[in-house]
Amino acid sequence: MASPALKQDSIEVNINGRSSQAYISSGSMARRPTVTIIHIKEKHGPLRAAVPCMPLPIAIICCLLNICTPGIGTLISAFTVFCCGKTGNPERAPCVDFWLNILSALLQIITFPVIVGWIWSIFWGMTFVTLSAEYKRARELQKKRRQRTDSRGASQSAE
Repeated sequence: MASPALKQDSIEVNINGRSSQAYISSGSMARRPTVTIIHIKEKHGPLRAAVPCMPLPIAIICCLLNICTPGIGTLISAFTVFCCGKTGNPERAPCVDFWLNILSALLQIITFPVIVGWIWSIFWGMTFVTLSAEYKRARELQKKRRQRTDSRGASQSAE
């Protein structure tokens, strides 16, 4: 006797401005519906969305510069938008992201004497490293998935 198939529906959930995709499975096999969150994407403002995702060594250097001399790491990161940094808003022109990063750097430098700029600069530096580490982890996951699918395809074609 065949077991009844579980029914799965995909929905989008929006909690406190964060959108997520979820699967709800129901059927005779499940006692109560279960929810699995697949992806959470935070919505950021224009300045935060302009922060470039740089290679990890450059992100660490910019973070250290932001800790020692507030705003200088952010100023350097503005130039990476053109060569090696990806921003959170790919539809926007790189020049806009460049100028938003220059604005952030200048505001960090100007507000440094009242400590606000220094704290902001440190958080921005931590964001550089966090974005770079997340991007690196995502690329490694994609590479592993691609290798699995390639090895499955090769083993199926050999049969």
